[in-house]
Amino acid sequence: FNTNDQTDNGKKNDVGYITAPQQKSGRGYLMYECRVTSTTPGVDTASTKTSKPGYLGRPWQPGTGEAVFYKTTVDAADSYWNTDYSYGESMISAAGWLTSLGGESALCGEYGTIETAGVDNSAKRASWAKVFTKPELADGSAISVETFLGSWNPFGDDSGEEPEKPTKPEKPTEKPTEKPTNPTQPTTGSQPTTGGQPTTGGQQPSTQAPTTSDNVKVVPDENGEVPVKGVEVSSDVKFTDKDGKEIASGTVSIKAGAIADTDKSELQNKINNLISSDDVKGMKFVDINAIVNNVKVTVSNGTLTISIRIDDSIDYNSGSDIIRVFHKTDAGIVEHAVTKGDDRNISFKVNSLSPFAIVVSKGAEGGNNDDSDDGNDEKETTAQIVAVNPAQTVTQPAQTEQTTEASAEAASDQNVTSAKTGDTAPIALLAIIAGVCACAIAFSTKKRAR
Repeated sequence: FNTNDQTDNGKKNDVGYITAPQQKSGRGYLMYECRVTSTTPGVDTASTKTSKPGYLGRPWQPGTGEAVFYKTTVDAADSYWNTDYSYGESMISAAGWLTSLGGESALCGEYGTIETAGVDNSAKRASWAKVFTKPELADGSAISVETFLGSWNPFGDDSGEEPEKPTKPEKPTEKPTEKPTNPTQPTTGSQPTTGGQPTTGGQQPSTQAPTTSDNVKVVPDENGEVPVKGVEVSSDVKFTDKDGKEIASGTVSIKAGAIADTDKSELQNKINNLISSDDVKGMKFVDINAIVNNVKVTVSNGTLTISIRIDDSIDYNSGSDIIRVFHKTDAGIVEHAVTKGDDRNISFKVNSLSPFAIVVSKGAEGGNNDDSDDGNDEKETTAQIVAVNPAQTVTQPAQTEQTTEASAEAASDQNVTSAKTGDTAPIALLAIIAGVCACAIAFSTKKRAR
């Protein structure tokens, strides 16, 4: 939708409609796993707000006009439209449908709508439109592409023959584990650290689905902004609804949806402060949520290990590039340890969901091996964060040849100590060094006069 505060400002009745079905017979429109969103404020329009909420449609041909929305993800509207004009929190108005074009049609309806705003408007929809409780139309037909297109395959070749359908995959013989196992030895291509820990090894991100905890089944959803390839939960995981009531049974879907502009801006500022823009190769902002019965729920206890796939649009070298995952939480923006898997798959462990940023940057270029540095200052040491498994990180100080030799010299010469310790050196020795410096005689940092 693009009806914004600059063109409308609440003074006119401009509003957007997605469909206007007018067929008199046969099937109509099927919107299959689509997303309802807004133009980007300040980019696509001069608006400072998202679009005004619109409608799924209004029948052009009453009675026979058909439009069906299947598992539609509906973005949240800017709060401005609700607080100032009471249009609601969703990009689709509560009524969903209007009759201002031609009249009513009972062939219009929806199934499995996902509201990222966390609202449930199913009971507020127009009385003549359908809110299907199962993926079937009123005539008993399945809500599917085949039902609407028949034998026509718009994605096939010109031979007129329908392509062979893929066989149904066999069920796994083993039940997916509820907890990630300890990391194994690093896979080929992993660079060991000085302590012998793998940098990118460990358990490969899971692509299994689903994971079950008690009576709650948790499944990944690959149809979001980025594909969620797998999810594993701890045995104590719990989900609660917006009223704080625990979800005791059912299916929880983990899906990556669109991110709000304000959340994206906060994450972007954090990234800018930590990573040079010259090193960033690509990033993806997503809002990962747990969905039950088309409504967002909260992780109230336990952890989830989420596996996703790096977007193909990002130039990514799994052997050398660094992946960082930033998460906006109630306590601020935190960074999660990442485990790399095969191809473009990564995983990370969290105890809450909401906006995330996945950043791919160039790997470190290594230390400076130039021996011509003047003075006896110690090299600044850096720390490398090593992903051992999604729940653990190991910090190992980087060492340089200079700092190692400085330690050896300190052990052999008790009268010369680091200036950073606060100890004093013999005055005579300091005078000699000062005289040498005044004469502009360069000495190697690796040697000292005895």
